[in-house]
Amino acid sequence: MLDKLPARELFKRQLCLIFILSFLYPGCESTTLSPDSPGPTKSISYSITTEAHVKLILENSYNTLVAVLVDDFQNAGVYQINFDTYEFSEGVYFYTLIVKDITGHILFEATRNMILIK
Repeated sequence: MLDKLPARELFKRQLCLIFILSFLYPGCESTTLSPDSPGPTKSISYSITTEAHVKLILENSYNTLVAVLVDDFQNAGVYQINFDTYEFSEGVYFYTLIVKDITGHILFEATRNMILIK
């Protein structure tokens, strides 16, 4: 059903979702997981509004961990993670961003998919 919506409507729904997520999860102001960069180097960007433990993982379609891109405490701010896809085969991958506060309580968790075509 979503594939039949005009691009403008899809964009509005994405903005609405980001607004809802930032209201429900105050630790994440906006999370833009978008590996849309051309070429073999992809980037995923996100922002957090408070100091938090951030974990960004990449899994293949068999639910096997392919890479841990981030696993560290980070200050509030905007971050962009670049990674190479030379070693990866074509297919569907899933990346998950998990943001936890200092006590370990999950502030935000989101999983998105990425189709890699070489």
